[in-house]
Amino acid sequence: MNEPIRVLRSEQLQHLRKMAASHAEAYLSGEIPEAWLGAAQTLPLGQVTATERPTLVPDERHDGVCAERLHRHLPLTRLQASDERLWAWLSHARFPEYVAARWKPADPKEPEKLQRHLETRWFHGRAPRARNALGRLWWGAELTSNPQGRNPRFFAQLPPADPYLYTRMLFLKQDYQFNLMENAIGRSREIAVTILHFAGECEGQGRSLSGGDFLNGIIREANLNSAVRRLELLDFPTVLEMVRTAYDTYEQSRPQRGLGPLFAAAD
Repeated sequence: MNEPIRVLRSEQLQHLRKMAASHAEAYLSGEIPEAWLGAAQTLPLGQVTATERPTLVPDERHDGVCAERLHRHLPLTRLQASDERLWAWLSHARFPEYVAARWKPADPKEPEKLQRHLETRWFHGRAPRARNALGRLWWGAELTSNPQGRNPRFFAQLPPADPYLYTRMLFLKQDYQFNLMENAIGRSREIAVTILHFAGECEGQGRSLSGGDFLNGIIREANLNSAVRRLELLDFPTVLEMVRTAYDTYEQSRPQRGLGPLFAAAD
């Protein structure tokens, strides 16, 4: 059954965040009392009606599939998806069992750590797109899904694929998620999808990318280059070759792992 999407009122949000750790039992069980939610309000900036609520499997191996399901379920604009009250309402009112099961606190008996954990996964932490239990799924799919449809000029030579192929790739490794979702340049669909495509090439050849240090270097160099040119205004083959060059430079410099000058092909 289709249902309207709502948000918590601002005063509700602040109250719930403050009392979270003192009501940890409800959060750890996923049994959120309806009385906590009060009279939620309609999503601002245009009403959104969600499709039938999907099944979200609380297992990291299913994150990519869950991201696709949630993204299809919530036809949001990016502006609407930037509202913290929305994700708090979804966590408390629509998917509390999933949040509780997927994100168990490492130390539930330590009040300060528990409070930070609840604020991060049920509300917004310092990196909401990558850490909020539901926001991370939706934003990951928003960043990587249907690249040819979103930017047909840039991705004109990207091989045809399932619209959510790169979403599933994003959630294969935490390195991919954190480096491509917590960094401003990483939120560029063009750059993120190109890096993920290269990662897929490497995996197909039996070469696994070396981890966060390589991706950090790519992101750092992309940030430097984006200060003087828009990488998104190039095209997929050009940016892909830049990423390949960066990886070759990285591999040649090991064990020092200095990346050297990258993205020279954009000149």
